[in-house]
Amino acid sequence: EEFAEILSVGEGERHVLPEDIVRYWDRLAEAEHKFRSCAAPTPLSGRAKQAIALRVAQLMQDMDLTRSGKVGVEEWVHYALLTRAGFAARQVNVLLDKALERNRTVLHDLQRMFDAADTAKCGTLSFSQIVAMYSQKLWHFRPSVAGPSSSLTDQEIGNGSPEEFAREVVEAMDVTGDERVSYPEFMAYSLGRRKHEVLLHMYDLSSGTAQTISPWLLGKELEGVWHTGVVVYGKEYYYSKDTVYADAGDTSFGKPTRIVNLGCTLWRQDELHEFVTVELKPVFQRDTYDVICNNCNHFSDRVAMYLVGRHLPPEVLQQPDMLLQARAVQVLRPILNWWLRDRIVARETGVALPAGVQRLKRGDQPAYGTVVSIHAAQGSGPVMLGQVSPPPEGIEATVPMSPLSVGGGTAALSDLANGFGAGCAALTSGALGCAGGCAQSMGAGGLEGAGCTSLWGGTCGGVIRGGSTAILGGGAPGDGL
Repeated sequence: EEFAEILSVGEGERHVLPEDIVRYWDRLAEAEHKFRSCAAPTPLSGRAKQAIALRVAQLMQDMDLTRSGKVGVEEWVHYALLTRAGFAARQVNVLLDKALERNRTVLHDLQRMFDAADTAKCGTLSFSQIVAMYSQKLWHFRPSVAGPSSSLTDQEIGNGSPEEFAREVVEAMDVTGDERVSYPEFMAYSLGRRKHEVLLHMYDLSSGTAQTISPWLLGKELEGVWHTGVVVYGKEYYYSKDTVYADAGDTSFGKPTRIVNLGCTLWRQDELHEFVTVELKPVFQRDTYDVICNNCNHFSDRVAMYLVGRHLPPEVLQQPDMLLQARAVQVLRPILNWWLRDRIVARETGVALPAGVQRLKRGDQPAYGTVVSIHAAQGSGPVMLGQVSPPPEGIEATVPMSPLSVGGGTAALSDLANGFGAGCAALTSGALGCAGGCAQSMGAGGLEGAGCTSLWGGTCGGVIRGGSTAILGGGAPGDGL
């Protein structure tokens, strides 16, 4: 319906152009501004129109799969279904882009195939709907959990069991474990992605003594002092010594005390390695190690969020807060940091970024008007666009940054922990208050503050409203920006 409305205000017959979306959103913003304004309504400010244009640029970047400068209804529906499901669209689109280069109709063909089964038009397929596809001989593929799918003839379908074929489909495609197949899961499998189990290995560094001494040291019992590693693709990824992965269960920490199933991921191993190299190694190295605030568990949590969108168990994540309650830990913390830096994390101090990529560092102040890319500080949320702007009048521009965000792929230019964008790009470090959801930014002079409109985007766990200039969609639920 929205696509049809934009077509009605545009000049195209089958595709919408960026200018069409801008005109449509301008009209909506002006209508909302008129509704909200107590005084006589005024035209949208230049800053508001600039923010709308920036959000449209972001939308076209995400929607326009063929890079043609226009969007058809199939691309529109594809984007909407991926966004509604909270699925990492990049997992699908990075393969879909390549598939469209080989076959321009692949998106149409896959959508038609899914739509035939989705009789309820809810974006997910139940077991009975999948059974019906094989019973009516409308689907002719037999999936495989690890390898490529095979084709089935009408005779093979007739001689086989539709229920058995449907069970194989659910087993191969269902990533979340809800016994259904969503549109993103269907697309990801059809384009060649296969799911991989993700485990968490938990090692008690105290070898059981934590349960004995923690009551009198902390006032409560700890099951263990945890070191963790994330296991996937048969390898264990962890923050220690001069490597970040080894054969699963074959590390210097011995046998894991506990093993937790975190779910399944669709990311490939080479993609995880790129994420670790570009995003994590600059953050997790010798000079930034801290036994309480930046240790192996923080590394594992970032990897888990990237792979499955889930944090580590609470007893692991809450361990630093509990340890800091102990006076002995506070006193020994500098000594432990010194010792562990040299004996556990002595390795290179960073990894160069790919050519042409520049990461903002503490104290950097890009020129006003600069368009920047904002990466998720935690997890694998979509890359968003922001624009640097002056602070609202009467508010001093400050750049308080979490040390964990420096060099970590986050353009942390202003502090949103208190709910106010202090200018710049209205971006924040996940460690400053956005890791558990999304902050609200209603800086003076911003879109929400000016009573113009709220532009919503992404699949945010909370809401990000217009701060100074940038209108940002969120990442996946729980992501910081």
